[in-house]
Amino acid sequence: LIHKDSYHKVLCLRVLGSSWEAWLDRSSNPHHFQEAFRRYEEAIHASGPSHEKLIAAIRLSRICTACPDFIESQEMGLRAHGHVLETIPLFIWLGQSVVNRYNQLLQFGVGDIIIAAASAAIAADKPSLALEWLEEGRNIVWGQLGRLRSPLDDLRRHDPVLAGELERVATLLRSAGPRIRPIGFAGLEATATVPQDLV
Repeated sequence: LIHKDSYHKVLCLRVLGSSWEAWLDRSSNPHHFQEAFRRYEEAIHASGPSHEKLIAAIRLSRICTACPDFIESQEMGLRAHGHVLETIPLFIWLGQSVVNRYNQLLQFGVGDIIIAAASAAIAADKPSLALEWLEEGRNIVWGQLGRLRSPLDDLRRHDPVLAGELERVATLLRSAGPRIRPIGFAGLEATATVPQDLV
């Protein structure tokens, strides 16, 4: 019913995977696991929005972590975790503010997912892959933090108070790590005014 190149194919496949996952939650049936795995993996490779691909990759990784007995081989589990690390860069580099991208990384729990992927690699006796994935995860997070810091110098020249507030929030984000929910910037908007030429 959906053309193979349809922009909406990824969404349809991801929702189908979620449906199979819901059946899996109720039944603990290996067939439902296999169908959810297949649909999520198809969604990752389909054309469409990168955020839908990332959601499919994360869900795929999580069902593999939750149902290790249903994974046919260690390679199948590693492939699932690898999809997340392949998909994250597609998502976080596309046209969003750095703060928004970092908050979304926290919201998706990417830190925990990377740790689960590294754990799966260690369990599969692939310590070099675990190290590679941990390094990729670190580079993603630190890359976003680096982008968050660099515009502060330009902002500081125009509005030192706002730059100081952003720097304070960035420090909170750095120290928070994946163990808390994203910090919103609603308070920042209420306390600082941005000159119109900077908006």
